[in-house]
Amino acid sequence: MKPQNTRIGLPLLLTLGLVACDNESRTRTPPTQVNVVHAAPSFGNLNFRRVQRLEQILEYQGAGVFSWDTDTYRINIEAVRPSSTATLTAGNDYTIVLGELASGALRELVIETERVALSGTDTEVIVVHTANTLGPVDVYLEPPGTDLAAATPRGTLSFRENLPAFNTPEGDYEVSLTDVGNPTSVLLGSPAVSLGARVKSVISLLDGANVGIAPLAVLISSQGA
Repeated sequence: MKPQNTRIGLPLLLTLGLVACDNESRTRTPPTQVNVVHAAPSFGNLNFRRVQRLEQILEYQGAGVFSWDTDTYRINIEAVRPSSTATLTAGNDYTIVLGELASGALRELVIETERVALSGTDTEVIVVHTANTLGPVDVYLEPPGTDLAAATPRGTLSFRENLPAFNTPEGDYEVSLTDVGNPTSVLLGSPAVSLGARVKSVISLLDGANVGIAPLAVLISSQGA
């Protein structure tokens, strides 16, 4: 049975992640940022654990941001899969997207990006395709009111693919998905979202079944750089 979703039926859900740090007296290696996104619509709350420590209970379309020492960790997702392993490297940041295959199985997607200092007005964006009912799409991230026919897509994505991280000036943007090569065939146009300076955001394309009237949804998880 699919979990009931009590969120407002908009095709855009904005989650601001809070950084959780260990309070340890020992000498620490340089930390790395880890962004975790729950994008599996058939699953309810997931207990996300680092080894045995419960880091956060994630709801569908929820996200969490953590700061961990660089090391190799056993990542446990309770009641769904026993565990998987993630090796964190100093100087890189990580996004773990908990997605769902067409078979109904849960699969994680780990995205590694080099940590790059952002300028005073830049924001960093990663886009990941986690909607198993959606085929390849062109992805646009443009200011409100932009004519997509005159714009260039940020890239084309198939299921379980992600666009490399890219920088764009801070400001208000809309996420638009179209059929590949056809900017007039708009599958989703999100409400405007404000992306601030020196913020890193992960945009996840979700199956939006039972979320308002939109067949798709977009989840934006943001953290300070």
